[in-house]
Amino acid sequence: MRRSVNMALAPCVLLGACGGGGTNSAGSVPIAVTPTPAPTNTVITDLKASQIFSANGASVDTSINLSDRLVEKAASTTSTVKVSYDAVAKSYTIETAGRSAIFTAAQGQKTEFPGETRYTNSDSAQRDYLTIATQPYNGSKSNAYVALGYWQRNSVSSTTQNTVFDAFVFGLETAATAVPRTGYAGYETAAFGFITTPGKEPKAFTGAGTLDVDLSSGTFRSINMVGEYSLASNSYGSGGGIELVTTGQVGSGNSLSGNVYYAGFDGVVSGTMNGRFFGPSAEEVGAGFSATNRSGAAVTGTLTGQRDTTRAPVSLTLTNIVAATSLPAPTATWTTATNTSLSPQFRGAIGYNGLPNGFSAPGNLQLTPDGGFAYRPYDGMVSPYLFGPANRSATQRPNFASYDFTTDGNASHVDIYRPAMTSSGEIQLTYAGFGIWSVPFRNGSFAEVRKFFAAYGFETPVKLLAGRTGTASYDGIVYGSTATTSGETIDVGGTSRFAVDFSNQRYEGALMLTGVPTGGGTTTSLGTWTFSDAITARGMNAAALNRAGATTAVNIDFSNIAPRFYGPDAQEIAATFTILNNGNFPADIGSTAISGVTVAKRR
Repeated sequence: MRRSVNMALAPCVLLGACGGGGTNSAGSVPIAVTPTPAPTNTVITDLKASQIFSANGASVDTSINLSDRLVEKAASTTSTVKVSYDAVAKSYTIETAGRSAIFTAAQGQKTEFPGETRYTNSDSAQRDYLTIATQPYNGSKSNAYVALGYWQRNSVSSTTQNTVFDAFVFGLETAATAVPRTGYAGYETAAFGFITTPGKEPKAFTGAGTLDVDLSSGTFRSINMVGEYSLASNSYGSGGGIELVTTGQVGSGNSLSGNVYYAGFDGVVSGTMNGRFFGPSAEEVGAGFSATNRSGAAVTGTLTGQRDTTRAPVSLTLTNIVAATSLPAPTATWTTATNTSLSPQFRGAIGYNGLPNGFSAPGNLQLTPDGGFAYRPYDGMVSPYLFGPANRSATQRPNFASYDFTTDGNASHVDIYRPAMTSSGEIQLTYAGFGIWSVPFRNGSFAEVRKFFAAYGFETPVKLLAGRTGTASYDGIVYGSTATTSGETIDVGGTSRFAVDFSNQRYEGALMLTGVPTGGGTTTSLGTWTFSDAITARGMNAAALNRAGATTAVNIDFSNIAPRFYGPDAQEIAATFTILNNGNFPADIGSTAISGVTVAKRR
């Protein structure tokens, strides 16, 4: 590779594994002879039989200028790789996307790391490298069932090196019937990958992390903190925010699929990953991933993991809280006040989508496995509202878990939406939820009731969606409160819809609101309120709420909706909202303010 960039990655090179063997036959003798069993592969570190492995992988095709050693262009995609091991010849054949190469024992090279096997195969036009690694580069314990492999093909034309790099995992897979479907599983993981960013040096990265799996729901999440190695200048860097994050679902068979993002020194890329469990009882895990961004950068790599039975369980869904869990809880506030010493007694109602009294930090909700809650509507609040199973109300609101507790000597109430509800007209949620806190206050003739509408759940990391394309539609339900100008409180309901355009990073939707007097009565339309805005690096921007058909535009500072994505693949949306009366309210209601929350699920 005379003038080519050295792509024999720092703690990396080609790795492979498979099985070899043969059969034994009894000779033609006049006595019965018990045949010697054919060898089988039981561990990835000692393959005894020939075997063909179907591997999860990803491929990047890149061009590098040899004059300045900078990437000119790159394209990455996930792929399926076939790894064939010949136990007699002790050779590997790697095949994917119309390409193939054979690596024989005679082509073996000196290795640098434990558990590594390296090969080089060259001809006049190109050179192929294969590395098989059964021990993670950042770990001291070898895998038993899954191996990491990477195959690199270089060809040089004038001052340009063209490189196709395939990273993949393969090994002794877990049978679909042996994949556990209940409980929790934790893994210690190792990440490895190749970074190509136009105008930058090609790099590799490695790092350790964890993978948590809620087996009951099939939800998983992995976070790896990594370091980057330049393949041209041999520099190294690591630090806060340099990470690989994956989230997704376990399939009905033996499969893992989901989203991935890599945040490095050269920027953020996002994409998809595919993997599976390995070992008789899912003792190990492996996956390949591919990610890109709108600037032409591409990352391809792998993730392997070993089961860690000492790892404490981690909650990943609202339907299975297995450990104390703290979640952001953005809150919309609605307050109504009366003063019996004045006429009229009703002093009005006001709402905020965000925080009252000038606070700018979001609320927080803590959940415990025993069903306990600790809620702070805003971070400036010193003492949270605490309640749990002992506070369950004698009367339960349909579709909610209802609680009564005391706040500052006043009887308070909270309704927590039950995520797994299947009642008519409601939706079944896994990752997003909400609660309605009703907190009274009285001082002499003055009385106030403040309601907090708090959304919470397991948010989708926004960086996972940065490179996503296509569209998605969501349908939801609405809960809220308002009051007429005469002081009659109104329970707000209705439906919501969201249309998300990931390709153009925008969203739009509508709230179709209805109202009914709190004590019962006729349901009245509160109008259709539309919204639209951009999706940025911080998520969905807060959007102004405008009543359909109204001639006066609202002020976004006072009438807005603030949605967020929830779930590993943005399966759900939750949003708090407030609408202040600026002359666009229906005349027959005469509301002063509406505050509430909506939750929606992707169709």
